[in-house]
Amino acid sequence: MKIRVGIMTADHIEYECYDNGTFLLKNVRIGIDFHWDRREDQLFEGELEIMRNADGTETAVNIIDIEDYLTSVISSEMAASSPIELLKAHAVISRGWLIRLIERERNRKATAGTMRQAAFEDGGHVGFDVCADDHCQRYEGLYRRNERAIEAVNATRGQVLTFQGEICDTRFSKCCGGRSEEFETCWDDIHYPYLESVECPYCGRAAEALKESLNSYDQETTDFHDW
Repeated sequence: MKIRVGIMTADHIEYECYDNGTFLLKNVRIGIDFHWDRREDQLFEGELEIMRNADGTETAVNIIDIEDYLTSVISSEMAASSPIELLKAHAVISRGWLIRLIERERNRKATAGTMRQAAFEDGGHVGFDVCADDHCQRYEGLYRRNERAIEAVNATRGQVLTFQGEICDTRFSKCCGGRSEEFETCWDDIHYPYLESVECPYCGRAAEALKESLNSYDQETTDFHDW
């Protein structure tokens, strides 16, 4: 299954394509509206499509297989040096969330009265399935990925969590402050019985536990537990 990932929108997209099937996008904005908001060059595999938008801007879209996409997601959201079992669990929940998200967005666009209405409802995602930043899941290309991330995705290939025959909406956060939040008070006004609030024994030791699993820019946040 291939998906369309909207990487960036700018007045003009700067890029370089290489003979090995990869391409470099320049000045990609990451951490949009976070305190570590910045730009960096990113290397990707798969197909590159440059969309021309009605307002004169351009959007870079990466067309890529879902499993290859996930090898970058789990090492962009968390560090690729994380314990392998963390990366495997992350691959499973990221895959499930992605499939649920794509199904929901495609159904909504199919029933929306106009493309403008659909664009308003899905945060401006016209012409692609998901974006590459925290609004969906972080997807920062090949520079973050390593063999451990590839191993984790391959070991869980096609696996998702299900409840009563449906794929679970497994959205996640890096730290819960000692107790996980109920889905309907954090994401959408929907109650899922498989996502109840529970005590978390791990976030209290966030300073040491997360250090090995966070990318460098995430470690600029020093108060994960008490957010």
